[in-house]
Amino acid sequence: MLILRQLRSRKKIRDIKHLLYEHGIRYEFLERNPISKVCQGGKRLATPSRLDVNQLRRLLAALPKRERLMVLLDFGTGLRRGELSGLKWADIDFGEQVLTPSRSIVAQPVGNVKTDASAKMIPLDAALIEELKEWRAETPYSSDSDYVFASWKMKGKQPL
Repeated sequence: MLILRQLRSRKKIRDIKHLLYEHGIRYEFLERNPISKVCQGGKRLATPSRLDVNQLRRLLAALPKRERLMVLLDFGTGLRRGELSGLKWADIDFGEQVLTPSRSIVAQPVGNVKTDASAKMIPLDAALIEELKEWRAETPYSSDSDYVFASWKMKGKQPL
């Protein structure tokens, strides 16, 4: 059930059930796959809403520095949520102005990034580098082994 709770769509749930029944057939626990007859499309039912430029400006102006930097990094790099959480200062080369994601954290376990492409260097804009430098100067968790968005409670050894 834990696997099913982590899945985010009916299509994914249908697909994982289909796979489980196929394994049951392979190992001769079952004779047929009842999920084969279930049709579940993967098309979005609703269009996600997007912020316009003015809404984005107001959002960024209202956010505290740490959260503002998170949003800017997300927009500027396309990092996944877990990759953003797993970002350490050692992953950022300020001289070359690049970021290399090397871990992903979802619900606290540290794992690898999702794809090989996710582990490639990402160029950073000069303005984003300046924001990162300012945050590093402000946060008490600024050593290379600390998370960029470290938990105050865990003294920088875990992300938020």
